[in-house]
Amino acid sequence: VISVDDMIDVVRYRDAFGVELHTPAIDELMARGVTFENAFTPVPLCNPARIATLTGRSPFVTGVHHNNDARIGEALPAGDTIFGAAHEAGWFTASGGKLFHAQYAPQQVAYFGRVLDALAPDRGYDNRGGDLRFHLDAEARPERAYQDSNTADWAAEILKDPPAGGPFLLAAGFWKPHLNWNVPEKYFRLYDRDAIEVPEIEGVSYEDLPAHYRHALSLGPRLHERILSDDVWKEVLHGYLAAISFTDARIGELLQAMTRAGRWADTTVVLWSDHGYHLGDRDVWKKFTLW
Repeated sequence: VISVDDMIDVVRYRDAFGVELHTPAIDELMARGVTFENAFTPVPLCNPARIATLTGRSPFVTGVHHNNDARIGEALPAGDTIFGAAHEAGWFTASGGKLFHAQYAPQQVAYFGRVLDALAPDRGYDNRGGDLRFHLDAEARPERAYQDSNTADWAAEILKDPPAGGPFLLAAGFWKPHLNWNVPEKYFRLYDRDAIEVPEIEGVSYEDLPAHYRHALSLGPRLHERILSDDVWKEVLHGYLAAISFTDARIGELLQAMTRAGRWADTTVVLWSDHGYHLGDRDVWKKFTLW
């Protein structure tokens, strides 16, 4: 199971920004199997989306609708998660990176310890969070120093030498393209910034929406005005596209590990993202919407 944070639909929007998305690993995986082109997130927000997807329980059942709501450990028994079901069935279970929200918080580690046989070390430069314009330029940090690179290395080792004697569930969660987008320079070089086209789709009135969404969406136009006034829309898009390609390279490392280990005949690979991401379309940025 490969999870990607905040990634747009790379099939539908492959050439929506004037330059083609550079995702050779995702392309390879799609060519090998089945692609679901009409899939929808249960909630356009990390915590509830991940809990719903990895437990099969609606937010209306778990009560988790927001990132600030209860974590999975407060909502459901560990046995009700995908890891719990596999562990109960006698599978070896392992997880690294971001699968559930705040998975490396101490209470979360204790919770998943009941159903996980292996948890990747929480190490490496995670560079998450920050403003949209924070560290958009190419980062000089070594590529293997990133947490996502460490997660890929860890998962590749398990694929190389998985526990003998039974099936396994291996989950690798990648942070990028979650903010911020300071990834190595070579991923910026995949895209010509001058050729990038911004998604100029006019905004609409949100006055008839519920109060929660009016509040969430009110943040978008203000941010959009700042990006327009600073003339950095293309720069921001460049950073986001580079971050997608950075994660695609990590996915490619896992696919290569599958090939080296001869695992394609007996292993199912599932790639998914928790939700999409607004990039200035309809004057909105980030997530939180139902479109």
